[in-house]
Amino acid sequence: MQHAPPTMEEQLILKAVKEECPWDSLPKRLQATLSSKEEWHRRIIEHCIKKRLQWNTCFARKVCRESEYYEDMMRYLRKNLALFPYHLAEYVCRVMRISPFRYYCDMIFEVMKNEQPYDSIPNFSAADALRLTGIGRNEFIDIMNKCRSKKIMWKLNKSIAKELLPIQPVDFVIEPWWGVCLVNFTLEEFKKLSEEEMATIDKVCKEEGNSFILFDPDIVKGLFKRGLVYFDVPVYPDDRFKVSRLEGFVSNREQSYEDPIEELLYAVFVVSSENATVAELATTLQADLLQLQAAASFACRLGWAVKVIDPASILQDASIPGSPRTLSDENASRATLSSANMFIDGDAAQQGDVSGTENYGPSSSHARVAFVVDANITSYLMMGSVSPGLKSHAVTLYEAGKLDHASIADLCKDLSTLEGTKFEGELQEFANHAFSLRCVLECLQSGGVATDVKAEEVCNKMGIYASSNDEATLIADITLTDKPGNSDIKEPGLDKDESTSSVMHLEGSVLTESASGSNDDGIFSATSSEDKNFSSDISESDPNSQNDEKMILVEGPNTGRDPLRRRKKYRVDILRCESLASLAPATLDRLYHRDYDIVVSMVPLPPSSILPGPTGPINFGPPSYSSMTPWMKLVLYSTIASGPLSIVLMKGQCLRLLPAPLAGCEKALIWSWDGSTIGGLGGKFEGNLVKGSILLHCLNSLLKYSAVLVQPLSRYDLDESGRIMTMDIPLPLNNSDGSIARIGKELGLCEEESLKLNSLLTDLANKIELWTVGYIRLLKLFKERESGHFSADVEKYEWVPLSVEFGMPLFSPKLCNNICKRVVSSQLLQTDSLSEHHEAMQSLRKKLRDVCAEYQATGPAAKLLYQKEQPKEPPRQLMNYASGRWNPLVDPSSPISRASSEHQRLKLTNRHRCRTEVLSFDGSILRSYALTPVYEAATRPIEEAPHVSSVKVEPDEANSREASTRVEVVEEIIMYDARGDSVKHRTASVYGQRAQERVLEEEAPEVSEATPSLKIFPGQAFPLGVSEVDNGINFAIFSQHATAVTLCLSLPERLDGGMMELALDPHVNKTGDIWHICIEDLPRSNALYGYRIDGPRGWHQGHRFDSSIVLIDPYAKLVEGRRYFGDFSNKFSRFLGSYDFDSLPFDWGENYELPNIPENDLVIYEMNVRAYTMDESSGLDPKIRGSYLGVIEKIPHLLELGINAVELLPVFEFDELEFQRFPNPRDHMINTWGYSTINFFAPMSRYASDGGGPFNASREFKEMVKALHGAGIEVILDVVYNHTNEVDDANPYPTSFRGVDNKVYYMLDMNNNGQLLNFSGCGNTLNCNHPVVMELIIDSLRHWVTEYHVDGFRFDLASVLCRGTDGSPLNAPPLIRAIAKDAVLSRCKIISEPWDCGGLYLVGRFPNWDRWAEWNGKYRDDIRRFIKGDSGMKGSFATRVAGSADLYKMNKRKPYHSVNFVIAHDGFTLYDLVSYNFKHNDANGEGGNDGTNDNFSWNCGFEVNLQQRCNFVCAYKQGTPMMLMGDEYGHTRYGNNNSYGHDTIINHFQWEQLDARRSNHFRFFSEAIKFRRTHHLFRQENFLNKDNVTWHEDNWDNYDSKFLAFTLHDHNGADIYLAFNAHDYFVRVSIARPPGKRSWFRVVDTSIESPDDFVPDGAPGIRSTYNVAPYSSILLEAK
Repeated sequence: MQHAPPTMEEQLILKAVKEECPWDSLPKRLQATLSSKEEWHRRIIEHCIKKRLQWNTCFARKVCRESEYYEDMMRYLRKNLALFPYHLAEYVCRVMRISPFRYYCDMIFEVMKNEQPYDSIPNFSAADALRLTGIGRNEFIDIMNKCRSKKIMWKLNKSIAKELLPIQPVDFVIEPWWGVCLVNFTLEEFKKLSEEEMATIDKVCKEEGNSFILFDPDIVKGLFKRGLVYFDVPVYPDDRFKVSRLEGFVSNREQSYEDPIEELLYAVFVVSSENATVAELATTLQADLLQLQAAASFACRLGWAVKVIDPASILQDASIPGSPRTLSDENASRATLSSANMFIDGDAAQQGDVSGTENYGPSSSHARVAFVVDANITSYLMMGSVSPGLKSHAVTLYEAGKLDHASIADLCKDLSTLEGTKFEGELQEFANHAFSLRCVLECLQSGGVATDVKAEEVCNKMGIYASSNDEATLIADITLTDKPGNSDIKEPGLDKDESTSSVMHLEGSVLTESASGSNDDGIFSATSSEDKNFSSDISESDPNSQNDEKMILVEGPNTGRDPLRRRKKYRVDILRCESLASLAPATLDRLYHRDYDIVVSMVPLPPSSILPGPTGPINFGPPSYSSMTPWMKLVLYSTIASGPLSIVLMKGQCLRLLPAPLAGCEKALIWSWDGSTIGGLGGKFEGNLVKGSILLHCLNSLLKYSAVLVQPLSRYDLDESGRIMTMDIPLPLNNSDGSIARIGKELGLCEEESLKLNSLLTDLANKIELWTVGYIRLLKLFKERESGHFSADVEKYEWVPLSVEFGMPLFSPKLCNNICKRVVSSQLLQTDSLSEHHEAMQSLRKKLRDVCAEYQATGPAAKLLYQKEQPKEPPRQLMNYASGRWNPLVDPSSPISRASSEHQRLKLTNRHRCRTEVLSFDGSILRSYALTPVYEAATRPIEEAPHVSSVKVEPDEANSREASTRVEVVEEIIMYDARGDSVKHRTASVYGQRAQERVLEEEAPEVSEATPSLKIFPGQAFPLGVSEVDNGINFAIFSQHATAVTLCLSLPERLDGGMMELALDPHVNKTGDIWHICIEDLPRSNALYGYRIDGPRGWHQGHRFDSSIVLIDPYAKLVEGRRYFGDFSNKFSRFLGSYDFDSLPFDWGENYELPNIPENDLVIYEMNVRAYTMDESSGLDPKIRGSYLGVIEKIPHLLELGINAVELLPVFEFDELEFQRFPNPRDHMINTWGYSTINFFAPMSRYASDGGGPFNASREFKEMVKALHGAGIEVILDVVYNHTNEVDDANPYPTSFRGVDNKVYYMLDMNNNGQLLNFSGCGNTLNCNHPVVMELIIDSLRHWVTEYHVDGFRFDLASVLCRGTDGSPLNAPPLIRAIAKDAVLSRCKIISEPWDCGGLYLVGRFPNWDRWAEWNGKYRDDIRRFIKGDSGMKGSFATRVAGSADLYKMNKRKPYHSVNFVIAHDGFTLYDLVSYNFKHNDANGEGGNDGTNDNFSWNCGFEVNLQQRCNFVCAYKQGTPMMLMGDEYGHTRYGNNNSYGHDTIINHFQWEQLDARRSNHFRFFSEAIKFRRTHHLFRQENFLNKDNVTWHEDNWDNYDSKFLAFTLHDHNGADIYLAFNAHDYFVRVSIARPPGKRSWFRVVDTSIESPDDFVPDGAPGIRSTYNVAPYSSILLEAK
């Protein structure tokens, strides 16, 4: 279960609970948050219940009674379908008499009654319920089918499901050591006991021992089935247990509630060891011992763990015949084994603190090996009917995260069932992994020793079957022959049709041997087809023989001392890396030290894997995280001075052309730097092979998200089928005696090829130590010569290293077999010490660390290139930008002249083959990094380097080394324009402050400028944003912590959409914390702009700068993105700011007036602009449906309804496709509500008609406001200033504020490494009361009032606006006061939603300065509950309909400051409120966990559905009423109470339903609104008192009363009588005579059918009594 990070208040409350702090001792801050002592006690009880604590040992004992505590706990557990609390059975079972069987039967019945799926039961609860009741998925479905077959009876009476449930628990395994415990009997139960049962009970009571084995099992089981006894499964601190197969595990959802015991179970599965006590496990996990005992007890109860125990300890007799050896006997016989950690730490004694004598480690007779795999292996093992025996292993490995050594023999046996089976399609890939897994496990268990002929036969048979496939023969069996003039190489003895390729082919994947073709766009899929149709005849080996001790002859350095010695024995556990990653790093480190000597990993491992550290066990896997990235390739190439041409492209760039080494290449291999995958590209560890024709498109797609490594290939590097040729060399390369293995001979190559390969491998082994497990992949490339002759007929090919991988490649059985052979040949696992491996891996770690540190984005190399800095030491390993190998300004094959011919391209490629240099291109700069020092000696001295162009250098710098260094840098920097043929290069990114004044000029043919000539001025700091000034367009942006700001411009005349970038000089273009620049001759409209901003990288300090992202100006008045709402073809559209100084001022009209409606007269209609007219039933032109103009067309409906104010759901710019940024459960949804603001000034551009964009959106929004005002309707905006679209640090969506200055714009927890505080529930919280952010919000509000003439604002989660910069509540928030007192906003309605997701509930207490109105959440809840028929709600209901004086009668506040609503956008619609008992949010992709559960709804049935809806309308009396769009006709969202992401009929206004219901429901709504507007008694400016209201109630304390009647008095005698009956029976009431000679007229009776349910003029004939029908209300008027 993933927990949301606790808020600051939650942390303080938790600390106070743990310290058992009483109310009076709480800090004032917490008292203010909690508001009352009762709330504090509730929080204490809630905490203790969630932690499943015993009452007598927790804080709850001081605030509530024991019985109340456990009753509340059981209610909580039932509500969440939680696991039965066995550790509390002493009270729950014994005192409360709740048996686990009855608990689970009731749980299953509740699920059935609510018609929830079986999957809604959490997995552990489902497994325990299956054990006791026998009801699993199939049984559950059968019962539900039987119930649903009864149709009407099932709808009326859900209890028929209970009749189909079992009445007694099923038989299950009871272990002898389980304890038998008694419940509290009743006298009747005691009388019914038999003599044998009485004797058994007496024995339980009298004897200390209560183990099940001491009693008659039949009698005990009989008592258990009658609920008179229960079983205790005792687990003590010194007990040991081991995890077995998870038989009976139910793969349902994980629990969504908090349960420390359940959450411990997963960790227990991984870290458990039969040689570690429970207390030691608690130490390893740093867990509470009691909770760990409870978790272990539950695992034993379900049979998932076996307690390692001597039966004699149960019977109190140590001499029972046949009892097995105890652990101490086994330990006494163990021999010693040198620890892998001894040479790491240098002293064996250091192991004493992490592994005792009872752990496998230094003192064990077996070395322990952890084989780490990922979750995919469980899928490969889960082969259904193909091999059903593997399913339990797969489930155990996936859920428990571990298969221990005791299960490995069974696993290998089950894997052997696949022998001789032929597979097709995807099943072959599954089989490959299964075969490989068995091969690896048997190799590891044998200690890497082929002990008999059988093992050799295993290897041989694997080789034979692998090579039997004529489509996919592995390289291990090839023979290479040289045939001049023919690049095809065939195996001898085979004709053309039967021959197999002599090399491994790749098309789309480095592991793919053959590909049938490409898809339409030329990108080949990376599908592994290695060992296709591979099957094995491997006979099953005796698992026991693998652990037999044998004397073997070991060759190696130590042979002379001890030629004969015992073979090391190994025990192997399989661990799932995802389960390891879920452990705390310290826990994982303790686990590795305690249980394992060696860790072996599969290839590839996911990036989330946690690797053993340098002081952990020996690791035959990736030595570090960087070794799983392209960094490893650079280290490999630079170390051995060989490799393919490699180009590094920087993240965030958009290439308009390919640099020369890539231009014209036939194909290219590409890798994303961080492993991210976009459209199937980049994420493959073996790389993607793409065609050169689409390379530019592929690179630009990837560069948005990651840096990219590209390796271009010419047509000579490919075979005739267009595939590359690779060869995999198994590791280790060294033999046990230190010599280099003759791999060529082992792989069966011809003599000549074998010599070449062995020479290459010898050179490689001498330069980089790879004494480990894995493989090196070699790539076959055409060998060019610098003579310029490129004929493929005469030139030879060569093998160069492509990559090195560490671990076991389970995807390839043949390669795994070859690696296992090398492990056997090298005696890798039988050496006395693995220090050689450790030292080799440490050396490799250091190389990786040094290269990463040098060349990462903030490393010394970057500083040297980008800053005004003189190198203080010689060039480093990869950098030699003055090599003289290539002068980009004069070489005819340079990118400037496009290297058009193949000859020139190959010449350039040869010159920069990676054994010479690595090229880096970031969209502007092409750099060359030398890979070996040998070339530095051949370089020309810097002083002698010929300069083809002069640099304009200041006179005082002409002779300085600094100036020379600058020239040197310039020679290696190429700036591209849009088309690649201009040679005007700006060098601002290199030179610094005055760089923009110095330009490097070089004439080239057909020079044309793509960038207009612009005059630039320093600019001014105010106003922020874009403004038009005398000398041009001024740009100004605030960023307190930025160190570099670059303005990015996209001008309309640039048809390619490219951007021009202008770096701002902090000495010229900065005033205080505001960066600014003014540009002359810019277009006055249609230009797009943004900023790149860089600054400190310290996340712990709150900074999130990333200069690769172009950010929106927070003050941008218009924002351009995609043009059409929900356009998936542009889901990754970039958002940029824009401006418009060309358009004429909007014409509001001569007679235009603001409505200025008094607040007590308002009737608010909450609506969504798009949803209002988007449906086809609106009858509008498709071009204007869902737009601002669409609202104008439907104003007549609003007038007919009678409302006079619309409250628009957010209309600030937002990204409706934000859920599609990456795969997630919500990626099918479209953000329709808009509560995810990108910018606070720009209207939503995709609400413009026909994709009109931001300029039309601005104009059409004004037209809409003008039309609504003309109709007498005010416009109130729902504004979201509590958070933005940029989410959190886990899945950030940086578009503006985060990158501009995260530390200023967001609330941060500086005590928690600068993490974002989340009071909004959306991942971030705007720092509203920071002066800069407060000014931004005030400026935004003023902009909407002055520019767009809006009439008011409703502030979403407004309690956030009441928090300080550290998140603590403020008594007088500066922002709230500023809004209330602002002159521009003085005419506006300001309404707060007075709560937030951090628990700050301020209904009735919101700081107001007599201006702020509030959404009255208590009105919603109390009205719903009373009309629903809940008891005890009459007094609250009366208070709410009277105006909520208890909340708002203070200072100068009025009844209209309470915005009364029963329905709002986030929750049920009015129709759903009376139609559904529970929410139905499955369509939201969050497993039904989103949306509130406290709906106070009721499926009241069709007969009273409309009647109840009308009752809610009648409850709108004193205060400002608000209704939701669609409720006037009965819109349904089909039970979804959180429909924010559905751009469908779920949210769209259904105009045909309105027409169908116009005469009944709509008519009632409309008449009720008009009646309120014409009767001042419902629009009181002051709160009611005894002079203007009479309550017809004598007993307010009657808890069961659900009837309320009262009379509102008019000074003219036009009184109004109202009565509400929430009973399910008629209530006859006496009605007093109206004043004077008036009579009562019936205006409303919701129990009467339309149109008589509402008679505006009143129906006469009302006498002194009236029968008020059930669930109805009446309104009488005195006339």
